[in-house]
Amino acid sequence: MLTKQMYATLFLTFMLVISETAVANTVLQANGVGVVSAPPNQAVVSVDVSLTDINPTKAQHYVSERIDVVLAGLSAFSIVEDSLDSGYVMLSPDYEWDREASRQRLLGFRATRSVSFTLNNLNQVAPLMTALTDAKVTRISPLAFINSEADEAKDRALALAVENATHKLQLLAKAAEMSLSSIATINESFSSLPSPSSGLMRAEIAPDRASKDNYVFGDITYRAEVIATGIAK
Repeated sequence: MLTKQMYATLFLTFMLVISETAVANTVLQANGVGVVSAPPNQAVVSVDVSLTDINPTKAQHYVSERIDVVLAGLSAFSIVEDSLDSGYVMLSPDYEWDREASRQRLLGFRATRSVSFTLNNLNQVAPLMTALTDAKVTRISPLAFINSEADEAKDRALALAVENATHKLQLLAKAAEMSLSSIATINESFSSLPSPSSGLMRAEIAPDRASKDNYVFGDITYRAEVIATGIAK
């Protein structure tokens, strides 16, 4: 049967082991950043055709006719399969405020139809813009330039972030005259998402001075950040 003195001895021994382990093991923490750049190889295009007319049937007919011209013209371009969305005609009354009568006045009915698709060949951007203009579309939204292998690029950025964090942990351990024995935790703290208009993942388009029909595209940047903790001895 254990006596109180033996209990006390065992307890002190246990605390000494814990203290020695705590002193021997030091927890280090570092953040890692990974950045991968890739050129865009696709463009997301969205156009609208709209018309306001007192005759709603006329407005709808015009919009559908113009969209048919757009769709027919797309056969000359490299479009990503299943990316084409021609939508449907939306019709709504269009008013303006009559100050003299102090009431709204009906201008007509606005018919609008949108078409969106992904262009698979950036060399066709200039001729596509010309074709859309010739088709008399009402509005061309700013093009979103993307990379079809964005997921792979983001994975590479994340792997680089882990490698960077591990390297920093090794440097910290070496500076403290210790060695990194293991990685305890790795958590992703930030990663850029597929958002061509965001600051961390962007593509820029500018006319090439050598030719009005050429464009220069900036790279898309994918960035990932992690926080890692390691055990040093």
